[in-house]
Amino acid sequence: MLKNWRSGRVFLHIIFAGCFNGRSVIQLWKYIYSEWFPNSEYEFANGKVDLEVYDKQNMGEKGNVCDIYIPVVKKTKGGKKMSAEIIKVYKQDVPALRFIGKKYEDKDRVDGMFGKYWCEWHEKGWFELIEKQTDKELKSIYEDGDAYIGLMRWKEGEPFEYWIGIFMPENTPVPKGFEYQDFPKAALGVCWIHGKEPDVYMREEDCGEKLRENGHEVIKDKKDAFWFFERYACPRFTTPDKDGKIILDICHYIK
Repeated sequence: MLKNWRSGRVFLHIIFAGCFNGRSVIQLWKYIYSEWFPNSEYEFANGKVDLEVYDKQNMGEKGNVCDIYIPVVKKTKGGKKMSAEIIKVYKQDVPALRFIGKKYEDKDRVDGMFGKYWCEWHEKGWFELIEKQTDKELKSIYEDGDAYIGLMRWKEGEPFEYWIGIFMPENTPVPKGFEYQDFPKAALGVCWIHGKEPDVYMREEDCGEKLRENGHEVIKDKKDAFWFFERYACPRFTTPDKDGKIILDICHYIK
């Protein structure tokens, strides 16, 4: 699975290698609709367009390769979409901050996701290591300042970036083996996504639209890139309610 982090849409990405002819392509599509979709948790996103990509890089002496992208959505259960809802939208002012963490790209995904690396962070105690770089109480810096962060950068034509780490006070020392990004004083547009896992994930575009509906403008940085992030705040993310639902914060930079 791949996600377009600007549009928020999810795609089934298939790399098809072999001899291209009408029969082979037809058989591939038959397999997708007769076997893959019925046995997966996804269905075709109606009203969207699928793509077969044949470019010069994919047609070589070692064989032919075709990239197929199919827009998908989570299947429904009992006529209800397996999704989550935005229950709160607000503006939050934050001071200048230094994000310290590690950067990952699309090539680092495992089964289309970055969950493997969150497990690694917890197992190796990397969050605690970063927190020790300051004597300040992170909650005192800004509301939910102690939350762990999944930071994303998207710019058209450049590789997508996914960072795991923490927002720290500006000028915090960076431990060996980690990278950082400095952010100036800013305003965040915050949306609370309420639902069960994994329905709360990959809702960045929905939140951007909701912020625009509420009169906010989602902005780019000086290099024309969008930054946005998942904020895993305690206890609303870590402690499910009576229905087994949690709240994930999605934050965009706004003006």
